Amino acid sequence: NDGDFVDAGETLLVANNKKGTYSKSIAIPSGVSGTTRMRVSMKTGGAQSSCDDNFNGEVEDYNVIFASRATAIELVTDNGLKVEIYPNPASGDELHLEVSKSDYQIAVRIYNKAGMLIGHFETNNKHSIVDTSEYPVGIYFIEVSAGNEVVVNKFIKM
Repeated sequence: NDGDFVDAGETLLVANNKKGTYSKSIAIPSGVSGTTRMRVSMKTGGAQSSCDDNFNGEVEDYNVIFASRATAIELVTDNGLKVEIYPNPASGDELHLEVSKSDYQIAVRIYNKAGMLIGHFETNNKHSIVDTSEYPVGIYFIEVSAGNEVVVNKFIKM
């Protein structure tokens, strides 16, 4: 939270020359609290520096919330659509979904890891509960659309 990305210890993960889906876990230290920004960047054809511009790749910023719901994930689009899902991993039969915008019809689609649509609904509510009781243990993707903004995130059913 010092306004730059170049200090020692600010990079959590570097993975060069990876194709296709790549996943890696990072350890969150105990006792942290508050909100911070996480930048995810990818560059084609080489390693990226902390503040590259005009390159072939993608950069996305996310808010990471460290709170009593330590397993919550909040994603933010460039236009301000915020989507929070919790708990993740989902150990019970419910996944909570918090969406920042209710001035649009919100469309929610759930896909299994093979990309097959397995559930969908529409709502105007900022808070929804997704019934996951029929989902077997595994990895799923939840897509939330509001207006022309779309957020996709992964959740795990335990």
